Amino acid sequence: MAPTLYLTRNQDSASGTVAYFELRAAGGEPGALTGSVKSAIGDIDRSASLEFNTLATKIDASLSRERLLAALSALFGTLAVVLAMIGLYGVISYLTISLGDGMRLGSVWPLGQSRDVYSEW
Repeated sequence: MAPTLYLTRNQDSASGTVAYFELRAAGGEPGALTGSVKSAIGDIDRSASLEFNTLATKIDASLSRERLLAALSALFGTLAVVLAMIGLYGVISYLTISLGDGMRLGSVWPLGQSRDVYSEW
């Protein structure tokens, strides 16, 4: 076992020392504990810097990148669908116009049938 040395916070020369604590409220608002915790820690060490966050805030911050990626994916997916619809509209309108021109000129329809067969319907 390696030798271990325990230092108090005042003896620790490492800058940026951070300690995380988890507080659980028995019921009610979690933010109600912050005042009493601030005063209790302030009695021990006035130079301590305190920051309080709820679990919901931490989860929202950790999921922000995933939400951005999902929103961008939805945007580009919608754009792809719109472009596909415009392309299909263009192809269908082109085919409709060319079939209409063929009917006007009396061309032969598919399978070698004349347009008179289709006009009886």
